[in-house]
This record gives sequence, structure tokens and C-alpha cells, in this order.
Amino acid sequence: MMLKKFLHESRVDFKLVFQSREIKPLLYFYINPQNFRLVRDNIDRYIGNSVYRVDGLYVSFLLKRIWPQVFRDIKRQSFDFTSLANSFFGHVLENKKLVISYGGSENDAKIFNNVIKSRYKGINLISYHGYLSDNQIMKDIKCQSPDLVMLGLGNIRQESLGLAIIEELQIPTFTCGAFITQTARRPNDWMQYPKIINALGLRWLYRFITEPHTIVRVFKYYPMFLISLMRIR
Repeated sequence: MMLKKFLHESRVDFKLVFQSREIKPLLYFYINPQNFRLVRDNIDRYIGNSVYRVDGLYVSFLLKRIWPQVFRDIKRQSFDFTSLANSFFGHVLENKKLVISYGGSENDAKIFNNVIKSRYKGINLISYHGYLSDNQIMKDIKCQSPDLVMLGLGNIRQESLGLAIIEELQIPTFTCGAFITQTARRPNDWMQYPKIINALGLRWLYRFITEPHTIVRVFKYYPMFLISLMRIR
């Protein structure tokens, strides 16, 4: 089955990706219960055009239990300053690349841009809010020809648009979920989550409290994700 093959063969270590000067024109995204159905229903487009990482204890746990030999060494990789963000922006700065980000409100985008530029002096970053239409984003990217694109548009939309960018423009594109908004909300905190929350592995609980809409997402998508994995086992 194509989906099983994709899960087994298209997971990569994103930190290794950032060690290379040139990054392949692929969609670099994270699989979770919410976007899994999109990937499953469009697997012929995702194979060859994308690679993925795992962000979240639930997904890691299930993959390890269902396919222990394939995923025994699986590690969570989040797009934040505790995991991938430093490697990503370090790559951009070291290789003098232009990155354009989309996500959050207009104010979020402005604060995010200032935070990143203050931490990575000389970085070439342009930030736009996430309320532009997909067509407008595509036009912007065509016009400015960045080396990398960063999408913080929320699940489903960022994976759909990211794939379109790869198919039409062949520019390496990374999804980052709520990273832009979270950075804007805690501009002086590299950890983004309180230390005790990180230490205890309770990010999910913290997000339940600070972002109540995520509760509905868990009850709606997590059981479906488990069932889908069991069917292709």
C-alpha cells in the first residue's frame, strides 16, 4: 500500500536536512492525526514531493507500537526553539538565504519578524500574516523568489498549500504549525512553553488551557488516526 510505504520510507531527520547547504525542493511537514486524512487521500501527490517528521507523543507512541522495527528510533521533532528552529534559522543565516514566512495575525507576523531578526543578526527574513489568500501567497512567492518558504497556517491548509508550492514552484517549503503565533506571544522566552511543562511532557495540557480549540481536535481526529493506522498495519 502506498500510504504504508510513505510512512515507512519518507520520514527524515530534519536536523540533518539543515546541515546541507542546498535543501531539496520538497514539502517538509509533520504528520499528525488532523492532517493524516489529507495525506492518505492524496498520497500519490505526497510521495516524491514531500518528507515528514513526527511531532507529538501520541503519534510517536502509536508508530512505535504498530511498527516497532521501523520506528524504534523515532524522536519527536517540533518546530520550536527546543528542537528545530535554531537549526533552521542557523542554516538560513549561514547560507545567506532568503526565507518568507506566512502565519498568525498581522501583529504576530510583525513581532515574530522582529524576534527572529534580533536573535539571528543579519538574517534575511520577510514575514506576512496568515490571512492572505492562497492565490495571493503564491503570487508573492513567485514575485520574490525566496530560497525557502515557511508556513504557519494551521493544519490542512499549510500542507495543501505547501504541496502546491512544490508542484508549481519547486521551492523548499516547511510547515511550522503555531510557531509564529507562539513566538509572538512569548517573544522573550526561547522555550515558548514553561520549563516545567517541557520537563513533564505536558505540552498537550498546556495547549488545552491556552488554546481550548485543540480539545475538540483531539477528540475528533485522534481516534480516527488510530483506526486508520490499524487498517494499513
